Amino acid sequence: DKFHENSLNELARSMEQNGLIHPLNLRAVGKNKYEIICGERRFRAAKLLKWKSIDANIRDITLEEAKELCLIENIQREDVSPAEEARAYKQLFEIVKSVDELVTRTGKSESYVRLRLKLNDLIPELMNLLDSGEITTGVASVICGYSEMIQKDIFKRFFNRELCDNWFDLTKEIVRKRLESAYTTRLNDYKFDLTECRNCAFNTANFSLFAEGCGNCTNRNCLQEKNASHLLAEVVRLKKEDEKIVICTPVYGTTNQTVIERLKALEYEIEKPQVCY
Repeated sequence: DKFHENSLNELARSMEQNGLIHPLNLRAVGKNKYEIICGERRFRAAKLLKWKSIDANIRDITLEEAKELCLIENIQREDVSPAEEARAYKQLFEIVKSVDELVTRTGKSESYVRLRLKLNDLIPELMNLLDSGEITTGVASVICGYSEMIQKDIFKRFFNRELCDNWFDLTKEIVRKRLESAYTTRLNDYKFDLTECRNCAFNTANFSLFAEGCGNCTNRNCLQEKNASHLLAEVVRLKKEDEKIVICTPVYGTTNQTVIERLKALEYEIEKPQVCY
């Protein structure tokens, strides 16, 4: 049941001591029939208190307007969980179709709204940690920028209470740096055209309003493909400029096997250098 017993009992005690602060909002759905738009928790708490009546306002609004009003009230609840809040923002966004409109209707800042929308990208295991208060919204905001596959690995490797080096007590900034070290590659280390990367959703520079530099890439498959295509084009260009150039694998360091295979497919000869000691 979504209305947790403890939460309802707390609300009932508050209503018993302070009375009903906000009336329910109802919508007519037939002759002498009404549905609750906002205040279902208050209604259930009143039933626990065995109240015979409760104040309510009857609103003449459409079903879509009722859904919107209900979502806004859920967002504004003091005891709303991060998961509930994120889902409510997402559902409200699907109705109003605009972040600017969300900002206007909820009274929250644009950065606040965008983060709550982004939190919907958290995998359930990490969302549960956020709901239980085991990780902060700041830490969750850093993690939710990564793919589902990476998030599952993060949860398995770093958010296990049985591990002595888990990340539960780390700050947002430390988690961000560790994630970049473990799962990303510095874009500045690559020579291909970074124009497409600057606004890419996988670029860590776009995870924050205050990021510096070109950022890091979290999509290694895309990064490796762009790099391989760039290196292949450079080799072909240099070979066309000077036929005497010999293409060979490096004596030391790693070999980009993807580029080697593509050069062979284009019928270029690849030599292994002779090393003399």
